[in-house]
Amino acid sequence: MHINQRAILYIFASTFIVTLGFGTYVYLIPVFAITLNASYIDLGLIGTAAAIPYAIVPIFSGYLSDRFNRACIFLLSILYNVVATILLIIASDAKQLIIIRLVGGVGLAIFWPIAEAIVSSITPSEHLVKIMGRFSATWALGYLIGPFLGGYISQSFGYRSLFLISSIIIALATITFIKTLPHYQHYQLNINPKNSFNTSIIKRVLPLYLLILPQALIFSVLISIFPGYASSLKISDLEIGILFTLFGLARITFFLLSNSLIKFGIKLLMIIASLTLFSSFIMLAIFKTTLTLIIPLIMIGMAIGILSPTVMSVLIKIFPRERVGLALGIYESFFGIGFTVGPILAGIIAELLLPNIPYILIGSTALLMIPCIIKLDYQ
Repeated sequence: MHINQRAILYIFASTFIVTLGFGTYVYLIPVFAITLNASYIDLGLIGTAAAIPYAIVPIFSGYLSDRFNRACIFLLSILYNVVATILLIIASDAKQLIIIRLVGGVGLAIFWPIAEAIVSSITPSEHLVKIMGRFSATWALGYLIGPFLGGYISQSFGYRSLFLISSIIIALATITFIKTLPHYQHYQLNINPKNSFNTSIIKRVLPLYLLILPQALIFSVLISIFPGYASSLKISDLEIGILFTLFGLARITFFLLSNSLIKFGIKLLMIIASLTLFSSFIMLAIFKTTLTLIIPLIMIGMAIGILSPTVMSVLIKIFPRERVGLALGIYESFFGIGFTVGPILAGIIAELLLPNIPYILIGSTALLMIPCIIKLDYQ
């Protein structure tokens, strides 16, 4: 199987454009919510609302992607996300924002498993780590540029203009993806019952899925709670955008380095990443200025840059080729579970105790990843 360079180029371009649109506003939703007089619990509910569909829908979208035309489903998911982003313009209080983010979560839950399944289906097994690393770097580039752009737009023109511009950016991805279609042929896969879930596969993938949960908890708090917390420290929208841009830069750098770093051992890399997540979240609880917060944000980007492509490539190798869509759907659903629990849990802790305590408690869950990594069987 050869690498379909043209198809990969267009799917990478489409994914970049979509994540650029997401990146301009997603980190600023908690800050926007504060302007609507949202509490920390409201921030948690807003983050949880977006994640609830992500805990369920990816399994079904991944399952469908193994049986129907992935290209059509992917295109529909882009259009859905355009509409979901436009709906943010009409939000006038925290309750409306919660409902709108719940609707938007469905679009994300369809988009990611399909995008990953398309890339994996046109990539030879021996190139999976390299191509998935590049794919991760592509979408991370959107989240790298987006926050800085979004911070500027929100400060200059307001949040509702930001949401409108973001929806237009996402819509542009339909143009590049339509160019993908002549170079991407979806083949109906023959599902072999013997290659369905069996005891051996479940035993091998369970530690991999379980280690996703702490990573998702930590990432969800960073996205859903930290921007509001940073705003309470008198850090401006533009500075928050810069912090997440630096986070994105570190993440994209390590996405690209992931294939080279594997020579040091997958388990060792994952353990180092887990310890980095833990220590960086302790720093978030201690540091109070933009300058000092740069350090933990970069560290978190490095850790996620190592974990995401490594976990995904191992998962794809373990599962039979014709079940990759379902495997990735379950992967995204475990992420959704973490994103569902993380924001509301952090919001409650912040309201009942102190605003910086969630970073200590939830950051400590990174240590739970280590036993899962040790038990991992990916050979």
